[in-house]
Amino acid sequence: HSVDSLRLAEEISKEAGKKNVCVNILVEVNVANEETKFGTTCEDAKQLVQDIAKLPNICVKGLMTIAPFVTIPSSCNILKFVTTPTFLMYKFF
Repeated sequence: HSVDSLRLAEEISKEAGKKNVCVNILVEVNVANEETKFGTTCEDAKQLVQDIAKLPNICVKGLMTIAPFVTIPSSCNILKFVTTPTFLMYKFF
């Protein structure tokens, strides 16, 4: 499952608890800040991952992102976002 809000993660946690299972999830991050895409902002992603990781019956496995279309690949900053030291402290797998 992919999750873009704490509210959705809480609902998944609740339903997973009823079945006594642990659900693997990816946190959706809208790195392109596109209005037509879902996902948390890059700025809010760390806090969302921390909050979701505290929920029972949820196992955060990583991030789900879609990079914006660019004509020059080096202009995309997704790799910089994912490999910042604040995100490296999470063990997703």
